[in-house]
Amino acid sequence: MDDLDYEHFVEIYKNPKHRGIIKKGVEGSASNMPCGDRITIYLDIDNGGKIRNAKHNGYGCALSVSSADLLCNYIIGKKIKVVCKMDFEDIVKLLKFTPSIGRAGCVAVSIDALHNACKKANKYLE
Repeated sequence: MDDLDYEHFVEIYKNPKHRGIIKKGVEGSASNMPCGDRITIYLDIDNGGKIRNAKHNGYGCALSVSSADLLCNYIIGKKIKVVCKMDFEDIVKLLKFTPSIGRAGCVAVSIDALHNACKKANKYLE
């Protein structure tokens, strides 16, 4: 990752657009134990299964928080059925770079949190 990319992630980390909590939504959390990252993804889903809003909360390095923010930005307006099929490679595409093996968990924590939220969104996945 070059310096420009690093600065971009630090800026998102310092000023995330989607940080917050959605009280009457679906949530899922995940941790990246080696680094100490903990991310919760909150989803507001309409009756048609479309994500109206997505927020994240928690703590972690610039890469984990930035990944969560980029993920939330991307999934707003999409169908929950589609979003729940996302995987690690999809978040790598959002980041526009492949993290090193040592940093992969920092990126994966947000997609893991999303998958845990999806487990609680059964009524929208039918």
